[in-house]
Amino acid sequence: MNQPELDLPALQRVSVTLSAALLAINEDQWALPTPCSEWNLQALVDHVAGGNWYTCHILDGAGSEEALEMTMRRFADGSVSVTDAVQSVAEQLAAFTNPATLEQTWQHVAGALAGSQILRLRLHDLIVHTWDIDETTASPASVPTDLAEWGLAELQNADSLMAQHFAIPDQPNIETTDTDASARYLRSFGRLRPSSA
Repeated sequence: MNQPELDLPALQRVSVTLSAALLAINEDQWALPTPCSEWNLQALVDHVAGGNWYTCHILDGAGSEEALEMTMRRFADGSVSVTDAVQSVAEQLAAFTNPATLEQTWQHVAGALAGSQILRLRLHDLIVHTWDIDETTASPASVPTDLAEWGLAELQNADSLMAQHFAIPDQPNIETTDTDASARYLRSFGRLRPSSA
């Protein structure tokens, strides 16, 4: 069931958990490998911050290519710091707080999307990558139950862009319990761990 009234609270919640995960990174952890096999921790944080900034530029009226160019300029001096990454989280949260933003259509890399659609794409990205960061720096990690349940419900929507184009189908015959919500959601994105099976 589509529950758009839960989307902004979920963004507020994950913004807090992501910021906490970023602030917990130690200087000697930046080169650690992550569950995203192509990225170490620094590259993963760059990806998250870049996605936040790209989204902010889109919601400020930039076209997709212009937003990408503006985002890349943010990295002119190299990778982001923790301070920069946390700031990107706050900027993105602020960008989504205007109700008109969610109703308007924006020129995203995935096409002409309503702000509400972009918000849901960002939410999945932030939830999964917050887990990636926590799993890298303080394993074992899990997704907060409320966020996992939001994600599982959104993936079941007929109009879920994430389910249509990115997510891996959830495994069948998994008990639906609070303790399984995190594992079920992570499994939908291929984050398989022995403790989740």
